[in-house]
Amino acid sequence: MSPRALSRAGSLRPALVACLLVVAAACNDIPTPTAPTPPAEPLLAAGGGSIVKSIVGLEPLTSGLNIGQAFQVSDFGHVVGKSAVPGTITTLADHAVIWYNSVFPQDLGLLTSGTMSVATSITPDGSQIVGYADDAFGATRAVRWISPNGSWVIDPLPLVASATSCNAIDIAADGTIVGNCSISGTSHATVWRNGVATDLGEGVTTAVNVNGQVSGYTCVGSDCTAVIWDLRTQAVSAQPIGDLGGNYSVATDINDAGEVAGSGRLPSPGPIHAFVWSAKKGIADLGTLGGLQSFAHAINNRGEVVGSSVLADGSSHAALWSKGKVFDLGVLTPYDFSNAYGINNTGQVVGSSLLSQIGNNLRATLWTVK
Repeated sequence: MSPRALSRAGSLRPALVACLLVVAAACNDIPTPTAPTPPAEPLLAAGGGSIVKSIVGLEPLTSGLNIGQAFQVSDFGHVVGKSAVPGTITTLADHAVIWYNSVFPQDLGLLTSGTMSVATSITPDGSQIVGYADDAFGATRAVRWISPNGSWVIDPLPLVASATSCNAIDIAADGTIVGNCSISGTSHATVWRNGVATDLGEGVTTAVNVNGQVSGYTCVGSDCTAVIWDLRTQAVSAQPIGDLGGNYSVATDINDAGEVAGSGRLPSPGPIHAFVWSAKKGIADLGTLGGLQSFAHAINNRGEVVGSSVLADGSSHAALWSKGKVFDLGVLTPYDFSNAYGINNTGQVVGSSLLSQIGNNLRATLWTVK
């Protein structure tokens, strides 16, 4: 399960995918990190109670910048995401990174003559990573990293027919990869199995489980519908899973039991709330931390959901929904914003927390919960 930037719905995966599609349409050496400055004591989440054991800010690559985001974490604590490095005089470039049970990142590298890369997901056992990178011609390519000899190697995945660019969003434990390819400016849901790319038709994928179920959404104008593609069926098509009464829903993650996390609008003109869906129980509103809105980004095999929620004071905090309760995961000081993008099956949550209001400095963040 994945990953998975803020959209009008505030959901990581749809927004990340949308961001990638914009990039797609438009288009080493490992640095020695500086010593981090960790807090003297683990930062406890305000309002999180005993559910939160610690919050740790993960260091970015050595670049003079303080910008990084974590998108997914393996069951062994390997965190993947991106870190900003200087690009041209006026821009920044993202480099895909992995944190190996450490606050120090390792640069996963670029395609030959490329300038940027982002790691979006890692398998539960930490053996494979997927994401996207630009090639020598400036086109965005879906990529996979493997580590056959202890060193990560990046390989581009094939394009589907007529596609100009692709990204990889998630990888299941069996190696099935999903993402999205741009064909004539339209997003096509795409799956890679055994090195072969298959076009599932118009739509956006967000995650895949070990049983070949793919979460995502399709849109007509601004009206989006959460869907599932089932790769086990002979004719694979997008099957709607419902909404919360409004005209907008997106499925952002799916676990191996087929439970889906997502976000949907309440009856118009209502706010957007996080939801969880299953074939047996249908769709359920997960509620908020006291504010109007909440957004679900990921779900693990224990049915725990993470994302973000607006508080009564208007700030937005990373949130965890577990056993019918919602918990505030808190923030890194001193600024009051955080977002959770991924959760593994052992109680580790990853995302980002704002460290400075100047330059939108987001620090990759690791929460450990009980």
